Amino acid sequence: MADAEYRLHYWPEIQGRGEFMRLVLEDAGASFVDVSRLPESDGGGPRALVELFEADDIGAPAFATPILQHGDL
Repeated sequence: MADAEYRLHYWPEIQGRGEFMRLVLEDAGASFVDVSRLPESDGGGPRALVELFEADDIGAPAFATPILQHGDL
C-alpha cells in the first residue's frame, strides 16, 4: 500500500478513535494506509505517530488523533 493516497494515524491502543475515519475511507473506496495497525518495522505503530507529532515540516501541527494525512498535509 505504498501508493495509498491517505494515511490514517491514531493511537493503536485506542482503536475506536480512528474507527469512524476508517469507515468513511472504506465506504468512499479511498486508498489509505492504517498506519497505527502497521508493524513498527513497516513504519507504523506508536513510533510513527510520535514522529508525526514531532515533525516540523508538515502543513499544520497535529494536536490530537485521529489524524488524516494527505501528502504533506
